[in-house]
Amino acid sequence: MRLPVVVPLLLSLAALGAAEPVVATPFEVRREVQDWCEEADRAGSADGGVVERAQALLAAHGRLLLASPAGARPVAEVIEERLRARGFDQAFARAWSARAEARLAEARGEDDLLGVALAHPFTPAAARAWRRLADLAWDRGHLGAYLARARRAGDAADPGLGAR
Repeated sequence: MRLPVVVPLLLSLAALGAAEPVVATPFEVRREVQDWCEEADRAGSADGGVVERAQALLAAHGRLLLASPAGARPVAEVIEERLRARGFDQAFARAWSARAEARLAEARGEDDLLGVALAHPFTPAAARAWRRLADLAWDRGHLGAYLARARRAGDAADPGLGAR
Protein backbone atom coordinates (compact mmCIF):
# COMPACT_ATOMS: atom_id res chain seq x y z
CA MET A 1 0.00 0.00 0.00
CA ARG A 2 1.38 3.41 -1.00
CA LEU A 3 -0.51 5.45 1.60
CA PRO A 4 2.57 6.14 3.78
CA VAL A 5 4.26 7.79 0.78
CA VAL A 6 1.25 9.86 -0.26
CA VAL A 7 0.43 11.35 3.15
CA PRO A 8 3.84 13.01 3.75
CA LEU A 9 3.82 14.31 0.18
CA LEU A 10 0.40 15.91 0.62
CA LEU A 11 1.38 17.37 3.98
CA SER A 12 4.57 18.87 2.57
CA LEU A 13 2.66 20.40 -0.38
CA ALA A 14 0.12 21.90 2.01
CA ALA A 15 2.89 23.31 4.17
CA LEU A 16 4.44 24.98 1.14
CA GLY A 17 1.13 26.51 0.22
CA ALA A 18 1.00 24.62 -3.06
CA ALA A 19 -2.34 23.01 -2.34
CA GLU A 20 -5.55 24.83 -3.28
CA PRO A 21 -8.73 24.28 -1.35
CA VAL A 22 -10.78 21.38 -2.60
CA VAL A 23 -14.28 22.41 -3.61
CA ALA A 24 -17.04 20.31 -5.10
CA THR A 25 -18.65 23.07 -7.15
CA PRO A 26 -19.31 21.86 -10.71
CA PHE A 27 -17.10 23.25 -13.45
CA GLU A 28 -20.10 24.78 -15.24
CA VAL A 29 -20.94 26.89 -12.18
CA ARG A 30 -17.33 28.00 -11.69
CA ARG A 31 -17.16 28.95 -15.37
CA GLU A 32 -20.47 30.82 -15.23
CA VAL A 33 -19.29 32.87 -12.24
CA GLN A 34 -15.97 33.59 -13.95
CA ASP A 35 -17.77 34.70 -17.12
CA TRP A 36 -20.03 36.97 -15.05
CA CYS A 37 -17.01 38.50 -13.28
CA GLU A 38 -15.40 39.28 -16.63
CA GLU A 39 -18.69 40.75 -17.91
CA ALA A 40 -19.01 42.92 -14.78
CA ASP A 41 -15.45 44.18 -15.27
CA ARG A 42 -16.27 45.28 -18.83
CA ALA A 43 -19.73 46.75 -18.16
CA GLY A 44 -20.68 50.19 -16.91
CA SER A 45 -22.61 50.59 -13.66
CA ALA A 46 -25.82 51.32 -15.59
CA ASP A 47 -25.82 47.90 -17.30
CA GLY A 48 -28.94 46.18 -15.98
CA GLY A 49 -28.03 42.84 -17.59
CA VAL A 50 -25.10 42.45 -15.22
CA VAL A 51 -27.38 43.03 -12.22
CA GLU A 52 -30.01 40.60 -13.52
CA ARG A 53 -27.44 37.89 -14.16
CA ALA A 54 -25.80 38.46 -10.77
CA GLN A 55 -29.10 37.95 -9.00
CA ALA A 56 -29.76 34.74 -10.94
CA LEU A 57 -26.31 33.42 -9.98
CA LEU A 58 -26.79 34.41 -6.34
CA ALA A 59 -30.19 32.73 -6.13
CA ALA A 60 -29.06 29.54 -7.87
CA HIS A 61 -25.50 29.10 -6.59
CA GLY A 62 -24.86 31.58 -3.77
CA ARG A 63 -24.08 28.89 -1.20
CA LEU A 64 -21.61 26.94 -3.33
CA LEU A 65 -17.89 27.37 -2.73
CA LEU A 66 -15.21 28.63 -5.09
CA ALA A 67 -11.47 28.19 -4.65
CA SER A 68 -9.55 31.43 -4.20
CA PRO A 69 -6.03 32.33 -3.09
CA ALA A 70 -7.42 33.11 0.37
CA GLY A 71 -9.20 29.74 0.59
CA ALA A 72 -12.69 28.56 -0.29
CA ARG A 73 -15.29 31.35 -0.52
CA PRO A 74 -19.03 31.21 -1.20
CA VAL A 75 -20.17 32.32 -4.65
CA ALA A 76 -22.35 34.94 -2.91
CA GLU A 77 -19.30 36.63 -1.35
CA VAL A 78 -17.42 36.71 -4.64
CA ILE A 79 -20.35 38.22 -6.55
CA GLU A 80 -21.25 40.68 -3.78
CA GLU A 81 -17.67 41.89 -3.59
CA ARG A 82 -17.50 42.35 -7.37
CA LEU A 83 -20.87 44.17 -7.48
CA ARG A 84 -19.65 46.61 -4.82
CA ALA A 85 -16.24 47.12 -6.42
CA ARG A 86 -17.74 47.87 -9.84
CA GLY A 87 -20.43 50.23 -8.54
CA PHE A 88 -23.41 47.95 -9.11
CA ASP A 89 -24.51 47.80 -5.46
CA GLN A 90 -27.04 50.64 -5.63
CA ALA A 91 -28.47 49.48 -8.95
CA PHE A 92 -28.82 45.99 -7.49
CA ALA A 93 -30.62 47.29 -4.40
CA ARG A 94 -33.03 49.36 -6.52
CA ALA A 95 -33.78 46.46 -8.84
CA TRP A 96 -34.31 43.78 -6.18
CA SER A 97 -35.52 45.48 -2.97
CA ALA A 98 -39.22 44.81 -3.60
CA ARG A 99 -38.64 41.14 -4.41
CA ALA A 100 -36.37 40.78 -1.37
CA GLU A 101 -39.06 42.26 0.89
CA ALA A 102 -41.62 39.80 -0.49
CA ARG A 103 -39.28 36.84 0.01
CA LEU A 104 -38.45 37.97 3.54
CA ALA A 105 -42.15 38.18 4.39
CA GLU A 106 -42.56 34.59 3.14
CA ALA A 107 -39.46 33.26 4.97
CA ARG A 108 -40.37 30.53 7.43
CA GLY A 109 -37.05 29.28 8.69
CA GLU A 110 -33.31 29.66 8.78
CA ASP A 111 -32.87 28.25 5.28
CA ASP A 112 -35.34 30.75 3.83
CA LEU A 113 -33.68 33.64 5.68
CA LEU A 114 -30.27 32.62 4.40
CA GLY A 115 -31.68 32.44 0.88
CA VAL A 116 -32.97 36.02 1.14
CA ALA A 117 -29.72 37.28 2.68
CA LEU A 118 -27.49 35.68 0.04
CA ALA A 119 -29.64 36.31 -3.04
CA HIS A 120 -30.44 39.98 -2.32
CA PRO A 121 -27.33 41.75 -0.97
CA PHE A 122 -27.40 45.53 -0.50
CA THR A 123 -31.16 45.50 0.24
CA PRO A 124 -32.73 46.40 3.59
CA ALA A 125 -34.44 42.99 3.55
CA ALA A 126 -31.07 41.24 3.36
CA ALA A 127 -29.80 43.22 6.35
CA ARG A 128 -32.90 42.26 8.34
CA ALA A 129 -32.49 38.62 7.30
CA TRP A 130 -28.86 38.65 8.47
CA ARG A 131 -29.99 40.24 11.75
CA ARG A 132 -32.59 37.51 12.29
CA LEU A 133 -30.00 34.86 11.42
CA ALA A 134 -27.61 36.44 13.94
CA ASP A 135 -30.32 36.29 16.62
CA LEU A 136 -30.94 32.61 15.84
CA ALA A 137 -27.22 31.88 16.14
CA TRP A 138 -27.11 33.73 19.47
CA ASP A 139 -30.10 31.79 20.78
CA ARG A 140 -28.35 28.53 19.88
CA GLY A 141 -25.08 29.58 21.50
CA HIS A 142 -23.11 29.78 18.24
CA LEU A 143 -21.01 32.84 19.02
CA GLY A 144 -18.84 32.69 15.88
CA ALA A 145 -21.87 32.44 13.59
CA TYR A 146 -23.56 35.23 15.55
CA LEU A 147 -20.62 37.61 15.07
CA ALA A 148 -20.24 36.80 11.36
CA ARG A 149 -23.95 37.25 10.69
CA ALA A 150 -24.18 40.45 12.75
CA ARG A 151 -21.31 41.88 10.69
CA ARG A 152 -23.11 40.94 7.47
CA ALA A 153 -26.21 42.75 8.83
CA GLY A 154 -24.12 45.88 9.23
CA ASP A 155 -24.16 45.72 13.02
CA ALA A 156 -20.39 45.58 13.50
CA ALA A 157 -20.29 49.14 14.90
CA ASP A 158 -23.37 48.59 17.08
CA PRO A 159 -22.42 49.03 20.78
CA GLY A 160 -25.03 46.41 21.67
CA LEU A 161 -23.08 43.83 19.68
CA GLY A 162 -20.20 43.99 22.13
CA ALA A 163 -22.48 44.16 25.13
CA ARG A 164 -24.32 41.05 24.05
